[in-house]
Amino acid sequence: MWSRYIIVSMLILSCLGYGSLAAEQNHKTFKVVKVIEGDLIKVLSNRGELLVRLVGIDAPEVWKQDPRESQPFALRARDYLANLIENKLIKIRACGIKTGKYVAGEVFLGKKDINLEMVKEGYAEVLKVCIPSGLNLSAFERAEAEARRAKKGIWSLGDKYVSPATWRKRRNAKSICSILLYGILQQGVGKK
Repeated sequence: MWSRYIIVSMLILSCLGYGSLAAEQNHKTFKVVKVIEGDLIKVLSNRGELLVRLVGIDAPEVWKQDPRESQPFALRARDYLANLIENKLIKIRACGIKTGKYVAGEVFLGKKDINLEMVKEGYAEVLKVCIPSGLNLSAFERAEAEARRAKKGIWSLGDKYVSPATWRKRRNAKSICSILLYGILQQGVGKK
């Protein structure tokens, strides 16, 4: 399944060129067919489906194995984004390919910057790593500061808030520990 997305992403970017893709997207719309997380969507173009990561933001993580185990506000962030753009036509300003799985980009519904909207509403924090050149984060940083002051969304958790990056590291460590513990227990059962 992922190979299809990789191929589509690479074809689009290689056929059009990075600059051409950005230029074309100023005039072209994409239909949002699914919101996967508060910062990841699936769109449909005339070339097929494509995953788009909203650049400059990091939303709480949805735990795919069991959504009830997701990070606080993950499902609300996903649902808020879905209410904004799912089944609607959007524009994307591409910022490149991330790890070959998806295109990173700024998403616009009309003139509304959806990436910025997620930060304003407290459903994402500003992502300050892997910033593409030309992306100005100052508006994002101001929006995050205001959302924090107003205790919107994730910021209502106060000291209990854990960034998505830290949450992913902890969740992955728990998964590895569970696998190791299971293996140790299985070895002990077999020796009886």
